[in-house]
Amino acid sequence: MQEQPFVIQHLRSIIIHSLDTFNYTNAEFAGERLLAQDPEDLDSIYLYCLVLFHQKKYKTCYNRLINLEDHLGCSYLFGKSCLHLKKYKEGVYQLMKVNYLYNDSTLKPHQTSGFDVHHFSSSFNRFNYESNRNVLPDASGVYHLLGDLYNKTGDIKNSSLNYSYCLKFNQFDFEAFQNDKERLRSSLKRNNSNSNIHSNGESSGLVSEPGTIKSVFTSKEIESSESFLLQLYVVLARSYKCFSKYDCYKAIRILESLPEAEKNSPWVLSKLGRLHYEIVNYKQSEAFFVKLRMMDRTRLEDMEYYSTLLWHLHKKIELTYLANELFDLDSKNAITWCVIGNLFSLNREPDEAIKCFTKAVKFDENFSYAYTLKGHEYFGNDNYEMALENFRISLVIDPRHYNALYGIGMVYINLGDYQKADYHFRRAVSINPINIILICCVGMVLEKMGKKNLALRQYELANKLQPLNPLPIFKKAQLLFTMQQFQQSLQLFEVLKDLAPDEASVHFLLGQLYNIQDNKHQAIKEFTIALNLDPKGNYLIREAMESLQEKS
Repeated sequence: MQEQPFVIQHLRSIIIHSLDTFNYTNAEFAGERLLAQDPEDLDSIYLYCLVLFHQKKYKTCYNRLINLEDHLGCSYLFGKSCLHLKKYKEGVYQLMKVNYLYNDSTLKPHQTSGFDVHHFSSSFNRFNYESNRNVLPDASGVYHLLGDLYNKTGDIKNSSLNYSYCLKFNQFDFEAFQNDKERLRSSLKRNNSNSNIHSNGESSGLVSEPGTIKSVFTSKEIESSESFLLQLYVVLARSYKCFSKYDCYKAIRILESLPEAEKNSPWVLSKLGRLHYEIVNYKQSEAFFVKLRMMDRTRLEDMEYYSTLLWHLHKKIELTYLANELFDLDSKNAITWCVIGNLFSLNREPDEAIKCFTKAVKFDENFSYAYTLKGHEYFGNDNYEMALENFRISLVIDPRHYNALYGIGMVYINLGDYQKADYHFRRAVSINPINIILICCVGMVLEKMGKKNLALRQYELANKLQPLNPLPIFKKAQLLFTMQQFQQSLQLFEVLKDLAPDEASVHFLLGQLYNIQDNKHQAIKEFTIALNLDPKGNYLIREAMESLQEKS
Protein backbone atom coordinates (compact mmCIF):
# COMPACT_ATOMS: atom_id res chain seq x y z
CA MET A 1 0.00 0.00 0.00
CA GLN A 2 1.39 3.40 -1.05
CA GLU A 3 1.72 6.28 1.40
CA GLN A 4 -1.72 7.94 1.52
CA PRO A 5 -0.52 11.60 1.29
CA PHE A 6 1.24 10.88 -1.99
CA VAL A 7 -1.81 9.05 -3.40
CA ILE A 8 -4.06 11.98 -2.39
CA GLN A 9 -1.72 14.54 -3.98
CA HIS A 10 -1.52 12.49 -7.16
CA LEU A 11 -5.32 12.23 -7.40
CA ARG A 12 -5.71 15.97 -6.73
CA SER A 13 -3.35 16.70 -9.63
CA ILE A 14 -5.29 14.34 -11.91
CA ILE A 15 -8.54 16.13 -11.04
CA ILE A 16 -7.13 19.63 -11.55
CA HIS A 17 -5.52 18.65 -14.87
CA SER A 18 -8.82 17.10 -15.99
CA LEU A 19 -10.69 20.27 -15.06
CA ASP A 20 -8.19 22.38 -17.00
CA THR A 21 -8.68 20.19 -20.07
CA PHE A 22 -12.51 20.05 -19.67
CA ASN A 23 -12.37 16.29 -19.14
CA TYR A 24 -15.12 16.35 -16.51
CA THR A 25 -16.01 12.65 -16.64
CA ASN A 26 -12.41 11.75 -15.85
CA ALA A 27 -12.29 14.42 -13.15
CA GLU A 28 -15.41 13.01 -11.47
CA PHE A 29 -14.02 9.47 -11.61
CA ALA A 30 -10.75 10.58 -9.98
CA GLY A 31 -12.78 12.58 -7.46
CA GLU A 32 -14.55 9.45 -6.30
CA ARG A 33 -11.15 7.74 -5.85
CA LEU A 34 -9.99 10.75 -3.83
CA LEU A 35 -13.00 10.61 -1.50
CA ALA A 36 -12.45 6.88 -1.05
CA GLN A 37 -9.08 7.68 0.55
CA ASP A 38 -10.71 9.86 3.22
CA PRO A 39 -14.48 10.52 2.91
CA GLU A 40 -14.43 13.18 5.66
CA ASP A 41 -11.55 15.28 4.32
CA LEU A 42 -12.99 18.73 3.55
CA ASP A 43 -10.36 19.59 0.92
CA SER A 44 -11.23 16.39 -0.96
CA ILE A 45 -14.98 17.04 -0.66
CA TYR A 46 -14.43 20.55 -2.02
CA LEU A 47 -12.44 19.34 -5.02
CA TYR A 48 -15.02 16.64 -5.84
CA CYS A 49 -17.88 19.15 -5.57
CA LEU A 50 -15.94 21.56 -7.77
CA VAL A 51 -16.09 18.89 -10.48
CA LEU A 52 -19.85 18.49 -9.92
CA PHE A 53 -20.34 22.24 -10.16
CA HIS A 54 -18.49 22.42 -13.49
CA GLN A 55 -20.94 19.79 -14.75
CA LYS A 56 -23.87 21.97 -13.59
CA LYS A 57 -24.89 19.40 -11.01
CA TYR A 58 -25.89 22.15 -8.61
CA LYS A 59 -28.40 20.15 -6.58
CA THR A 60 -25.92 17.32 -5.99
CA CYS A 61 -23.29 19.86 -5.01
CA TYR A 62 -25.72 21.57 -2.61
CA ASN A 63 -26.66 18.29 -0.93
CA ARG A 64 -23.01 17.26 -0.52
CA LEU A 65 -21.98 20.55 1.06
CA ILE A 66 -24.90 21.34 3.37
CA ASN A 67 -24.18 21.14 7.11
CA LEU A 68 -20.41 20.67 6.67
CA GLU A 69 -17.85 22.08 9.08
CA ASP A 70 -16.36 25.49 8.27
CA HIS A 71 -14.21 25.37 5.14
CA LEU A 72 -13.73 28.34 2.83
CA GLY A 73 -13.83 26.36 -0.41
CA CYS A 74 -16.84 24.25 0.58
CA SER A 75 -18.74 27.32 1.81
CA TYR A 76 -17.95 29.17 -1.41
CA LEU A 77 -19.18 26.31 -3.60
CA PHE A 78 -22.28 25.96 -1.43
CA GLY A 79 -22.98 29.67 -2.00
CA LYS A 80 -22.47 29.30 -5.76
CA SER A 81 -24.88 26.36 -5.82
CA CYS A 82 -27.42 28.38 -3.82
CA LEU A 83 -27.13 31.16 -6.40
CA HIS A 84 -28.14 28.75 -9.18
CA LEU A 85 -30.82 27.05 -7.09
CA LYS A 86 -32.31 30.42 -5.99
CA LYS A 87 -31.61 29.66 -2.33
CA TYR A 88 -30.00 33.06 -1.92
CA LYS A 89 -30.44 33.57 1.82
CA GLU A 90 -28.97 30.14 2.60
CA GLY A 91 -25.89 31.06 0.57
CA VAL A 92 -25.49 34.37 2.39
CA TYR A 93 -25.90 32.69 5.77
CA GLN A 94 -23.21 30.08 5.07
CA LEU A 95 -20.67 32.59 3.77
CA MET A 96 -21.28 34.97 6.67
CA LYS A 97 -20.83 32.05 9.06
CA VAL A 98 -17.26 31.57 7.82
CA ASN A 99 -16.43 35.25 7.34
CA TYR A 100 -13.54 34.96 9.79
CA LEU A 101 -11.74 32.96 7.10
CA TYR A 102 -11.57 35.85 4.63
CA ASN A 103 -12.64 39.22 6.03
CA ASP A 104 -10.09 40.37 8.64
CA SER A 105 -7.18 41.95 6.78
CA THR A 106 -5.65 43.12 10.07
CA LEU A 107 -4.81 39.51 10.93
CA LYS A 108 -2.38 37.24 9.17
CA PRO A 109 -4.23 35.93 6.09
CA HIS A 110 -5.84 32.54 6.68
CA GLN A 111 -3.95 29.67 5.11
CA THR A 112 -5.89 26.80 3.55
CA SER A 113 -3.66 24.12 2.02
CA GLY A 114 -0.90 26.70 1.74
CA PHE A 115 -3.13 29.23 -0.06
CA ASP A 116 -3.40 32.90 0.87
CA VAL A 117 -7.04 33.97 0.49
CA HIS A 118 -5.95 37.61 -0.01
CA HIS A 119 -3.33 36.67 -2.58
CA PHE A 120 -4.79 38.50 -5.59
CA SER A 121 -4.52 41.94 -3.97
CA SER A 122 -0.83 42.40 -4.80
CA SER A 123 0.56 43.39 -8.19
CA PHE A 124 3.00 40.49 -8.30
CA ASN A 125 0.37 37.85 -7.53
CA ARG A 126 -2.02 39.31 -10.09
CA PHE A 127 0.71 39.26 -12.71
CA ASN A 128 1.94 35.76 -11.86
CA TYR A 129 -1.41 34.07 -11.13
CA GLU A 130 -1.22 31.83 -14.21
CA SER A 131 1.75 29.90 -12.87
CA ASN A 132 0.66 30.09 -9.21
CA ARG A 133 -3.02 29.27 -9.57
CA ASN A 134 -5.04 27.50 -6.92
CA VAL A 135 -8.45 25.89 -7.11
CA LEU A 136 -9.64 27.50 -3.87
CA PRO A 137 -11.41 30.88 -3.95
CA ASP A 138 -9.75 34.05 -2.73
CA ALA A 139 -11.28 36.94 -0.82
CA SER A 140 -12.31 38.83 -3.98
CA GLY A 141 -14.21 35.80 -5.26
CA VAL A 142 -16.07 35.34 -1.98
CA TYR A 143 -17.07 39.00 -1.79
CA HIS A 144 -18.18 38.93 -5.43
CA LEU A 145 -20.39 35.93 -4.67
CA LEU A 146 -21.87 37.66 -1.62
CA GLY A 147 -22.60 40.68 -3.80
CA ASP A 148 -24.44 38.43 -6.27
CA LEU A 149 -26.44 36.70 -3.53
CA TYR A 150 -27.46 39.95 -1.80
CA ASN A 151 -28.36 41.39 -5.20
CA LYS A 152 -30.75 38.50 -5.85
CA THR A 153 -32.45 39.04 -2.48
CA GLY A 154 -33.00 42.69 -3.39
CA ASP A 155 -30.62 43.95 -0.70
CA ILE A 156 -28.85 46.49 -2.94
CA LYS A 157 -27.02 48.16 -0.04
CA ASN A 158 -25.23 45.00 1.12
CA SER A 159 -24.76 43.90 -2.47
CA SER A 160 -22.95 47.15 -3.24
CA LEU A 161 -20.87 46.88 -0.06
CA ASN A 162 -19.61 43.40 -0.96
CA TYR A 163 -18.86 44.32 -4.58
CA SER A 164 -16.76 47.18 -3.15
CA TYR A 165 -14.86 44.72 -0.94
CA CYS A 166 -14.35 42.51 -3.98
CA LEU A 167 -12.84 45.40 -5.92
CA LYS A 168 -10.59 46.21 -2.98
CA PHE A 169 -8.86 42.87 -3.46
CA ASN A 170 -9.24 42.66 -7.24
CA GLN A 171 -9.44 45.91 -9.16
CA PHE A 172 -9.82 43.98 -12.41
CA ASP A 173 -13.15 42.34 -11.58
CA PHE A 174 -15.14 44.39 -14.08
CA GLU A 175 -18.26 42.26 -13.60
CA ALA A 176 -18.39 43.25 -9.93
CA PHE A 177 -18.14 46.89 -11.00
CA GLN A 178 -20.97 46.48 -13.55
CA ASN A 179 -23.19 44.68 -11.03
CA ASP A 180 -22.71 47.32 -8.34
CA LYS A 181 -26.04 49.04 -8.98
CA GLU A 182 -25.90 51.45 -6.05
CA ARG A 183 -22.46 52.74 -7.00
CA LEU A 184 -23.37 53.10 -10.68
CA ARG A 185 -26.66 54.87 -9.97
CA SER A 186 -25.14 57.33 -7.55
CA SER A 187 -24.65 60.79 -9.03
CA LEU A 188 -22.32 61.88 -6.23
CA LYS A 189 -18.84 62.92 -7.29
CA ARG A 190 -15.98 61.03 -5.71
CA ASN A 191 -13.23 62.96 -4.02
CA ASN A 192 -10.05 62.34 -5.95
CA SER A 193 -8.01 62.41 -2.77
CA ASN A 194 -9.70 59.18 -1.66
CA SER A 195 -8.41 57.24 -4.65
CA ASN A 196 -5.02 56.15 -5.88
CA ILE A 197 -6.31 55.77 -9.45
CA HIS A 198 -6.49 58.86 -11.64
CA SER A 199 -7.81 59.32 -15.15
CA ASN A 200 -8.77 62.82 -16.28
CA GLY A 201 -9.65 63.63 -12.68
CA GLU A 202 -11.92 60.59 -12.12
CA SER A 203 -11.49 57.12 -10.69
CA SER A 204 -24.08 55.52 -18.47
CA GLY A 205 -15.87 53.75 -10.13
CA LEU A 206 -13.14 51.13 -9.56
CA VAL A 207 -11.70 51.32 -6.06
CA SER A 208 -8.08 52.08 -5.28
CA GLU A 209 -5.57 49.43 -4.39
CA PRO A 210 -5.45 48.66 -0.65
CA GLY A 211 -2.46 49.87 1.30
CA THR A 212 -0.43 46.68 1.13
CA ILE A 213 3.34 46.42 0.94
CA LYS A 214 4.33 45.31 -2.55
CA SER A 215 6.35 42.14 -2.95
CA VAL A 216 10.11 42.67 -3.22
CA PHE A 217 9.91 40.62 -6.42
CA THR A 218 7.62 43.16 -8.10
CA SER A 219 9.52 44.68 -11.00
CA LYS A 220 9.06 48.00 -12.72
CA GLU A 221 7.75 46.15 -15.77
CA ILE A 222 5.01 44.51 -13.70
CA GLU A 223 4.07 47.83 -12.14
CA SER A 224 4.05 49.46 -15.56
CA SER A 225 1.80 46.76 -17.03
CA GLU A 226 -0.57 47.07 -14.07
CA SER A 227 -0.68 50.84 -14.44
CA PHE A 228 -1.50 50.50 -18.14
CA LEU A 229 -4.29 47.99 -17.50
CA LEU A 230 -5.72 50.06 -14.64
CA GLN A 231 -5.89 53.12 -16.89
CA LEU A 232 -7.69 51.08 -19.55
CA TYR A 233 -10.12 49.59 -17.02
CA VAL A 234 -10.79 53.01 -15.52
CA VAL A 235 -11.68 54.43 -18.95
CA LEU A 236 -14.06 51.52 -19.58
CA ALA A 237 -15.47 51.91 -16.07
CA ARG A 238 -16.08 55.64 -16.58
CA SER A 239 -17.92 54.94 -19.82
CA TYR A 240 -20.06 52.26 -18.18
CA LYS A 241 -20.88 54.52 -15.23
CA CYS A 242 -21.97 57.28 -17.63
CA PHE A 243 -24.04 54.76 -19.57
CA SER A 244 -25.73 53.56 -16.38
CA LYS A 245 -26.77 57.15 -15.65
CA TYR A 246 -27.83 57.61 -19.31
CA ASP A 247 -25.16 60.25 -19.77
CA CYS A 248 -24.91 58.74 -23.24
CA TYR A 249 -23.08 61.52 -25.10
CA LYS A 250 -20.27 61.52 -22.54
CA ALA A 251 -20.07 57.71 -22.59
CA ILE A 252 -19.79 57.78 -26.39
CA ARG A 253 -16.98 60.35 -26.24
CA ILE A 254 -15.08 58.22 -23.74
CA LEU A 255 -15.38 55.04 -25.81
CA GLU A 256 -14.49 56.89 -29.02
CA SER A 257 -11.25 58.03 -27.34
CA LEU A 258 -10.05 54.41 -27.04
CA PRO A 259 -7.37 52.99 -29.35
CA GLU A 260 -8.77 51.54 -32.58
CA ALA A 261 -8.20 47.93 -31.52
CA GLU A 262 -10.18 48.47 -28.31
CA LYS A 263 -12.97 50.30 -30.17
CA ASN A 264 -13.36 47.26 -32.40
CA SER A 265 -13.70 44.81 -29.51
CA PRO A 266 -17.14 43.16 -29.07
CA TRP A 267 -17.88 44.73 -25.68
CA VAL A 268 -17.17 48.27 -26.89
CA LEU A 269 -19.04 47.83 -30.19
CA SER A 270 -22.01 46.45 -28.28
CA LYS A 271 -22.04 49.39 -25.87
CA LEU A 272 -21.67 51.95 -28.67
CA GLY A 273 -24.62 50.31 -30.41
CA ARG A 274 -26.69 50.56 -27.23
CA LEU A 275 -25.65 54.14 -26.53
CA HIS A 276 -26.63 55.39 -29.97
CA TYR A 277 -29.89 53.44 -29.66
CA GLU A 278 -30.65 55.20 -26.36
CA ILE A 279 -30.23 58.66 -27.93
CA VAL A 280 -32.47 57.61 -30.86
CA ASN A 281 -29.55 57.78 -33.29
CA TYR A 282 -30.77 54.64 -35.02
CA LYS A 283 -28.62 54.69 -38.17
CA GLN A 284 -25.37 54.98 -36.21
CA SER A 285 -26.59 52.36 -33.73
CA GLU A 286 -27.27 49.99 -36.59
CA ALA A 287 -23.77 50.53 -38.00
CA PHE A 288 -22.16 49.47 -34.71
CA PHE A 289 -24.43 46.43 -34.29
CA VAL A 290 -23.79 45.33 -37.89
CA LYS A 291 -20.05 45.61 -37.29
CA LEU A 292 -20.42 43.61 -34.09
CA ARG A 293 -22.42 40.90 -35.88
CA MET A 294 -19.78 40.64 -38.60
CA MET A 295 -17.21 40.04 -35.88
CA ASP A 296 -19.28 37.61 -33.78
CA ARG A 297 -22.58 36.20 -35.00
CA THR A 298 -22.90 34.04 -31.86
CA ARG A 299 -23.14 36.95 -29.41
CA LEU A 300 -26.39 37.16 -27.43
CA GLU A 301 -25.70 40.14 -25.17
CA ASP A 302 -27.66 43.27 -26.21
CA MET A 303 -29.29 41.49 -29.16
CA GLU A 304 -32.72 42.21 -27.68
CA TYR A 305 -31.98 45.91 -28.20
CA TYR A 306 -30.63 45.32 -31.69
CA SER A 307 -33.84 43.48 -32.54
CA THR A 308 -35.92 46.41 -31.27
CA LEU A 309 -33.75 48.73 -33.35
CA LEU A 310 -34.51 46.62 -36.45
CA TRP A 311 -38.19 46.80 -35.47
CA HIS A 312 -38.04 50.60 -35.44
CA LEU A 313 -36.26 50.61 -38.81
CA HIS A 314 -38.84 48.16 -40.25
CA LYS A 315 -36.01 45.83 -41.37
CA LYS A 316 -37.94 42.59 -41.54
CA ILE A 317 -35.33 40.57 -43.47
CA GLU A 318 -32.48 41.44 -41.09
CA LEU A 319 -34.67 40.74 -38.04
CA THR A 320 -35.70 37.37 -39.51
CA TYR A 321 -32.05 36.37 -40.00
CA LEU A 322 -31.20 37.48 -36.45
CA ALA A 323 -34.10 35.52 -34.92
CA ASN A 324 -33.24 32.34 -36.85
CA GLU A 325 -29.55 32.52 -36.00
CA LEU A 326 -30.15 33.06 -32.29
CA PHE A 327 -32.70 30.23 -32.20
CA ASP A 328 -30.12 27.87 -33.74
CA LEU A 329 -27.53 29.16 -31.29
CA ASP A 330 -29.56 28.87 -28.07
CA SER A 331 -33.27 28.08 -28.22
CA LYS A 332 -33.59 28.19 -24.43
CA ASN A 333 -32.30 31.70 -23.94
CA ALA A 334 -34.56 34.58 -22.89
CA ILE A 335 -32.89 37.00 -25.32
CA THR A 336 -33.57 34.61 -28.21
CA TRP A 337 -37.31 34.60 -27.49
CA CYS A 338 -37.32 38.35 -27.04
CA VAL A 339 -35.85 38.71 -30.55
CA ILE A 340 -38.39 36.25 -32.00
CA GLY A 341 -41.16 38.18 -30.25
CA ASN A 342 -40.01 41.41 -31.91
CA LEU A 343 -40.11 39.64 -35.28
CA PHE A 344 -43.74 38.57 -34.75
CA SER A 345 -44.54 42.11 -33.61
CA LEU A 346 -43.04 43.56 -36.79
CA ASN A 347 -45.12 41.07 -38.79
CA ARG A 348 -48.23 42.40 -36.98
CA GLU A 349 -48.86 39.15 -35.10
CA PRO A 350 -49.27 40.48 -31.54
CA ASP A 351 -50.67 37.26 -30.05
CA GLU A 352 -47.63 35.29 -31.21
CA ALA A 353 -45.32 38.05 -30.02
CA ILE A 354 -46.90 37.92 -26.55
CA LYS A 355 -46.35 34.14 -26.43
CA CYS A 356 -42.67 34.66 -27.25
CA PHE A 357 -42.18 37.34 -24.59
CA THR A 358 -43.95 35.06 -22.09
CA LYS A 359 -41.53 32.30 -23.00
CA ALA A 360 -38.62 34.71 -22.53
CA VAL A 361 -39.60 35.43 -18.91
CA LYS A 362 -40.02 31.70 -18.26
CA PHE A 363 -36.34 31.27 -19.10
CA ASP A 364 -35.41 34.38 -17.10
CA GLU A 365 -38.02 35.61 -14.62
CA ASN A 366 -36.02 38.81 -14.01
CA PHE A 367 -35.90 39.83 -17.67
CA SER A 368 -37.58 43.22 -17.26
CA TYR A 369 -37.25 44.19 -20.92
CA ALA A 370 -39.35 41.19 -22.02
CA TYR A 371 -42.16 42.28 -19.69
CA THR A 372 -41.95 45.79 -21.16
CA LEU A 373 -42.15 44.57 -24.76
CA LYS A 374 -45.04 42.30 -23.77
CA GLY A 375 -46.76 45.36 -22.30
CA HIS A 376 -46.34 47.24 -25.57
CA GLU A 377 -48.00 44.39 -27.47
CA TYR A 378 -50.99 44.45 -25.11
CA PHE A 379 -51.09 48.23 -25.50
CA GLY A 380 -51.17 47.86 -29.28
CA ASN A 381 -54.17 45.52 -28.86
CA ASP A 382 -55.94 48.10 -26.63
CA ASN A 383 -55.70 45.70 -23.67
CA TYR A 384 -54.69 48.44 -21.26
CA GLU A 385 -55.16 46.38 -18.11
CA MET A 386 -52.67 43.70 -19.15
CA ALA A 387 -50.34 46.35 -20.56
CA LEU A 388 -50.21 48.14 -17.20
CA GLU A 389 -49.68 44.86 -15.36
CA ASN A 390 -46.64 43.96 -17.44
CA PHE A 391 -45.15 47.46 -17.32
CA ARG A 392 -45.49 47.42 -13.52
CA ILE A 393 -43.87 43.99 -13.19
CA SER A 394 -40.98 45.34 -15.24
CA LEU A 395 -40.61 48.26 -12.83
CA VAL A 396 -40.66 45.96 -9.80
CA ILE A 397 -37.68 44.12 -11.31
CA ASP A 398 -35.92 47.30 -12.43
CA PRO A 399 -37.28 50.59 -11.02
CA ARG A 400 -35.13 52.53 -13.51
CA HIS A 401 -36.58 50.85 -16.60
CA TYR A 402 -37.69 54.05 -18.30
CA ASN A 403 -39.27 52.21 -21.25
CA ALA A 404 -41.85 50.71 -18.88
CA LEU A 405 -42.61 54.18 -17.49
CA TYR A 406 -43.02 55.38 -21.08
CA GLY A 407 -45.46 52.52 -21.71
CA ILE A 408 -47.54 53.42 -18.66
CA GLY A 409 -47.59 57.04 -19.80
CA MET A 410 -48.88 56.00 -23.22
CA VAL A 411 -51.67 53.95 -21.61
CA TYR A 412 -52.80 56.89 -19.50
CA ILE A 413 -52.74 59.24 -22.50
CA ASN A 414 -55.11 56.89 -24.31
CA LEU A 415 -57.30 56.68 -21.22
CA GLY A 416 -57.43 60.47 -21.07
CA ASP A 417 -55.74 60.64 -17.65
CA TYR A 418 -53.19 63.30 -18.57
CA GLN A 419 -52.02 63.98 -15.01
CA LYS A 420 -50.88 60.37 -14.56
CA ALA A 421 -49.41 60.30 -18.07
CA ASP A 422 -47.42 63.46 -17.31
CA TYR A 423 -46.15 61.97 -14.01
CA HIS A 424 -44.86 58.78 -15.65
CA PHE A 425 -43.29 60.51 -18.64
CA ARG A 426 -41.48 62.93 -16.33
CA ARG A 427 -40.22 60.02 -14.22
CA ALA A 428 -38.90 58.42 -17.39
CA VAL A 429 -37.17 61.67 -18.38
CA SER A 430 -35.59 61.95 -14.92
CA ILE A 431 -33.91 58.59 -15.59
CA ASN A 432 -32.97 59.17 -19.23
CA PRO A 433 -32.89 62.96 -19.64
CA ILE A 434 -31.49 63.01 -23.19
CA ASN A 435 -34.04 60.72 -24.86
CA ILE A 436 -35.91 62.98 -27.26
CA ILE A 437 -38.88 60.59 -27.56
CA LEU A 438 -39.56 60.92 -23.83
CA ILE A 439 -39.14 64.70 -23.96
CA CYS A 440 -41.58 64.90 -26.86
CA CYS A 441 -44.03 62.74 -24.89
CA VAL A 442 -43.95 65.29 -22.07
CA GLY A 443 -44.68 67.97 -24.67
CA MET A 444 -47.51 65.88 -26.12
CA VAL A 445 -49.19 65.61 -22.69
CA LEU A 446 -48.80 69.34 -22.12
CA GLU A 447 -50.53 69.92 -25.47
CA LYS A 448 -53.40 67.69 -24.36
CA MET A 449 -53.64 69.73 -21.17
CA GLY A 450 -53.82 72.95 -23.17
CA LYS A 451 -50.38 74.17 -22.08
CA LYS A 452 -49.13 74.83 -25.59
CA ASN A 453 -46.30 77.23 -24.75
CA LEU A 454 -44.85 74.77 -22.24
CA ALA A 455 -45.21 72.00 -24.81
CA LEU A 456 -43.33 74.13 -27.33
CA ARG A 457 -40.41 74.41 -24.88
CA GLN A 458 -40.20 70.64 -24.62
CA TYR A 459 -40.04 70.26 -28.40
CA GLU A 460 -37.39 72.99 -28.58
CA LEU A 461 -35.33 71.18 -25.93
CA ALA A 462 -35.56 67.92 -27.87
CA ASN A 463 -34.62 69.75 -31.08
CA LYS A 464 -31.62 71.31 -29.35
CA LEU A 465 -30.41 67.87 -28.23
CA GLN A 466 -30.74 66.43 -31.74
CA PRO A 467 -31.05 69.19 -34.36
CA LEU A 468 -31.36 66.79 -37.30
CA ASN A 469 -33.88 64.41 -35.80
CA PRO A 470 -37.24 64.91 -37.53
CA LEU A 471 -39.45 63.98 -34.54
CA PRO A 472 -39.11 67.16 -32.41
CA ILE A 473 -39.16 69.34 -35.53
CA PHE A 474 -42.40 67.68 -36.65
CA LYS A 475 -44.01 68.04 -33.20
CA LYS A 476 -42.97 71.69 -33.01
CA ALA A 477 -44.15 72.43 -36.58
CA GLN A 478 -47.46 70.67 -35.95
CA LEU A 479 -48.03 72.61 -32.73
CA LEU A 480 -47.20 75.93 -34.41
CA PHE A 481 -49.73 75.00 -37.10
CA THR A 482 -52.49 74.55 -34.48
CA MET A 483 -51.40 77.84 -32.86
CA GLN A 484 -51.91 79.48 -36.31
CA GLN A 485 -48.28 80.54 -36.49
CA PHE A 486 -48.30 79.47 -40.12
CA GLN A 487 -45.11 81.09 -41.38
CA GLN A 488 -42.92 79.51 -38.66
CA SER A 489 -44.68 76.19 -39.17
CA LEU A 490 -44.09 76.36 -42.92
CA GLN A 491 -40.36 76.96 -42.45
CA LEU A 492 -40.07 73.89 -40.22
CA PHE A 493 -42.08 71.69 -42.59
CA GLU A 494 -39.82 72.70 -45.45
CA VAL A 495 -36.86 71.52 -43.35
CA LEU A 496 -38.74 68.30 -42.57
CA LYS A 497 -39.38 67.65 -46.25
CA ASP A 498 -35.62 67.12 -46.67
CA LEU A 499 -35.13 65.22 -43.38
CA ALA A 500 -38.11 62.88 -43.78
CA PRO A 501 -39.04 62.84 -47.47
CA ASP A 502 -41.09 59.63 -47.15
CA GLU A 503 -43.44 60.82 -44.41
CA ALA A 504 -46.88 61.38 -45.92
CA SER A 505 -48.06 63.51 -42.96
CA VAL A 506 -45.25 66.01 -43.59
CA HIS A 507 -46.31 66.55 -47.20
CA PHE A 508 -50.00 66.64 -46.25
CA LEU A 509 -49.53 69.38 -43.64
CA LEU A 510 -47.15 71.23 -45.94
CA GLY A 511 -49.87 71.14 -48.59
CA GLN A 512 -52.34 72.62 -46.12
CA LEU A 513 -49.91 75.42 -45.27
CA TYR A 514 -49.39 76.24 -48.94
CA ASN A 515 -53.16 76.22 -49.31
CA ILE A 516 -53.52 78.77 -46.48
CA GLN A 517 -50.97 80.96 -48.27
CA ASP A 518 -52.93 80.63 -51.52
CA ASN A 519 -50.04 78.83 -53.20
CA LYS A 520 -52.29 76.42 -55.12
CA HIS A 521 -49.57 74.94 -57.32
CA GLN A 522 -47.31 73.93 -54.40
CA ALA A 523 -50.31 72.73 -52.38
CA ILE A 524 -51.43 70.34 -55.13
CA LYS A 525 -47.86 69.09 -55.52
CA GLU A 526 -47.51 68.27 -51.81
CA PHE A 527 -50.98 66.66 -51.60
CA THR A 528 -50.12 64.47 -54.59
CA ILE A 529 -46.85 63.32 -52.96
CA ALA A 530 -48.74 62.55 -49.74
CA LEU A 531 -51.32 60.56 -51.68
CA ASN A 532 -48.64 58.45 -53.35
CA LEU A 533 -46.85 57.81 -50.04
CA ASP A 534 -50.01 56.89 -48.11
CA PRO A 535 -52.81 55.49 -50.29
CA LYS A 536 -54.71 54.49 -47.12
CA GLY A 537 -55.07 58.13 -46.16
CA ASN A 538 -56.47 59.09 -49.54
CA TYR A 539 -59.83 60.15 -48.09
CA LEU A 540 -58.37 63.05 -46.09
CA ILE A 541 -55.94 64.01 -48.83
CA ARG A 542 -58.52 63.91 -51.61
CA GLU A 543 -60.89 65.93 -49.44
CA ALA A 544 -58.20 68.59 -49.00
CA MET A 545 -57.50 68.62 -52.75
CA GLU A 546 -61.22 68.97 -53.55
CA SER A 547 -61.58 71.86 -51.11
CA LEU A 548 -58.62 73.48 -52.84
CA GLN A 549 -60.33 73.16 -56.22
CA GLU A 550 -63.58 74.56 -54.81
CA LYS A 551 -61.66 77.49 -53.38
CA SER A 552 -60.14 78.25 -56.78
